[in-house]
Amino acid sequence: LQGGSASAYKDEGYYERTMPSRGEEEESKSILVVLANLMHIQKRVLPLLWSKCWVLVPRRYIAKIEPETLRVNGLYRALSRMVMDEFIRSTTLHLSTFITKGLTTSGRDWSKHKTVRKVREYMLELLLEVVLVYDDLIAIVKPFVHKVMKTLVVMLIDCFSSLVRAIDEFSPSGALQVYVEVNFLRSVLKRFLTPSSQDTFRNLQNRLEGCIQRAEPNIDGTLAAASNVVSKALSTTSVMYACFDSPIV
Repeated sequence: LQGGSASAYKDEGYYERTMPSRGEEEESKSILVVLANLMHIQKRVLPLLWSKCWVLVPRRYIAKIEPETLRVNGLYRALSRMVMDEFIRSTTLHLSTFITKGLTTSGRDWSKHKTVRKVREYMLELLLEVVLVYDDLIAIVKPFVHKVMKTLVVMLIDCFSSLVRAIDEFSPSGALQVYVEVNFLRSVLKRFLTPSSQDTFRNLQNRLEGCIQRAEPNIDGTLAAASNVVSKALSTTSVMYACFDSPIV
């Protein structure tokens, strides 16, 4: 098991970069703009509208109108949730294509031995896509950044977990390769972990460690070497993903 230099992140040609089309990018940003507008309406427009209404409407009618105002507020909250869910759904669908390529369509036979040298290219590309999503969130809907990012992390690790379960057989080195990449993902996005995503991470790690341990009597040494690969990858890519550690201002 070896660590890799910056030049080692050039993959063996298994991956064809999956970029969203310009139309998909614009649609994604449009959804965030709609969400931002809904947030503005709820925070500023509706309170101002109702305060003006109570001034103009005779007092005897207020009791009849107030339930309707609550219903309108509820409709806007429900619409905001729908828009956010659609953004998360479409974003997760796009990001999951990178994980699918890395695990199921890369051409790798996971039952065969292959020395673990690095975090593979698909993971670096996946996280660069997450950087773009994060930048859009910061620019358009800053109050929702943490909520959306935490949900995306849950979705990504769920995707990883389901694809790993679908693979029939792992060699110890195959399981170790995925182990390295899962831990790299976890380290880069640690700021957005939740109890739910941490549980899924632990379950996936335990599954992979079980595959490794079947043929590796010195599993502690093997996992320590894997940790070294992750550390080197984090050092090499620290600038690429620095935004995740920066305060939101």
